Amino acid sequence: MSRLRGSRNPSLFLESVRRQIPKTHISPTENFDFGEALTRVYPILDLIFDYLPADDLKSCLEVSQSWGAAAQYILAKRRAPSWFTCYKKTKDLDEISCSPNLHYDNAEIGIIFYNSCVFKVHGYVRLQKQLLAVDMTVSEYFKEDLLPKSVDYCLLAVHRTISCFSNGRTREEIEYRGSIFDGVFIPKIPSVRTLMFECNPRINPLVKTKNNSLLRPHEETKCLLIFSRSKITLYLTALLDCLLQDSNSVAIGGGIIKTVKTVQHNTKVNPIHQAVCIAFLKDKSLENFNAYSCCIEDPDLSKDEFTVKLVHFRRNIDLKYHSLAFRIACVSKFDGLMELEAFQKVFPDVPLASIDARGEFGLNSYPNAVASEQGSKQEEKIQESKFSHLTHEYSSVYVIITWD
Repeated sequence: MSRLRGSRNPSLFLESVRRQIPKTHISPTENFDFGEALTRVYPILDLIFDYLPADDLKSCLEVSQSWGAAAQYILAKRRAPSWFTCYKKTKDLDEISCSPNLHYDNAEIGIIFYNSCVFKVHGYVRLQKQLLAVDMTVSEYFKEDLLPKSVDYCLLAVHRTISCFSNGRTREEIEYRGSIFDGVFIPKIPSVRTLMFECNPRINPLVKTKNNSLLRPHEETKCLLIFSRSKITLYLTALLDCLLQDSNSVAIGGGIIKTVKTVQHNTKVNPIHQAVCIAFLKDKSLENFNAYSCCIEDPDLSKDEFTVKLVHFRRNIDLKYHSLAFRIACVSKFDGLMELEAFQKVFPDVPLASIDARGEFGLNSYPNAVASEQGSKQEEKIQESKFSHLTHEYSSVYVIITWD
């Protein structure tokens, strides 16, 4: 029978997804090899290797075949994105699932989207851990059960989140029920620096970038994700002029949402008054990271026509070993299921974090992007201004970041 600590009228009832250390018994025998014995008790070796830095894990590759396989498995997972998703399994049953590498100590930055109509970040969660049930605040729950250690993340209140991860949910269920909250974590990628900062329209971004040295001499901006509480087009145009030299090689996506908060090292919550920007800055000398964005603006496309747009996008980009996608779509669109099915058909192995917004930010930034537009309308837009058509309505913006 479970025991309950506290009673604070929780809005969610969830089981812990933290891996529990199993109880084991290893009997010593003649010619006993403790290292090999560890490999026979899953996941003991994985739990030990979790705490090792990359250099030590590479040394483990040479110990034995079994140790090498375990070390290689951990190294591969540390380079992969991680995610979690919480949703209504039934009307009265809350469910949460996550990627196997969620709690690996490899995250650089996190993004959590939540449906503010059904979930309040100032509420409480009842967490079931084996035979013990504990009531805690949402921030305590995130820190206790979901977040990697000391990771900075932003908490974004959106109108709806309908992300697609490999957790067994059907596309119909995702579209019908959506998610309560979804989270993605980008790992530490060699040669890539990830920044999260507030966009303040009252401060000239040229002064801000010079004072804070956001962009270093050896770096180039490859991707910008921007989430705002209102339209800040003029400010964003000035910010992009400061950060970007070649708009054709920079992926841009984002949208107008309800509220924005950032959390530094799982401790201090900082409400953002206007907007937050997440920038991916890459070392110019290396090619292990890239990013692309695609805006699909026509609201009357059929499923086949929409798929053709995504196929053109896919054929003109180079996906590396790991990828993560974002979709920001107009809240007024009613074809979310069609778009999810089209995306999974064209990008079957790419996890997708998807939200609805009241306005979308984005650029077509991928090779041959102009060729996908009819006539010379898109060319006229480019001639008019680099970023004059950054904001959209009734559209879907896709951003893909990809790395080795």
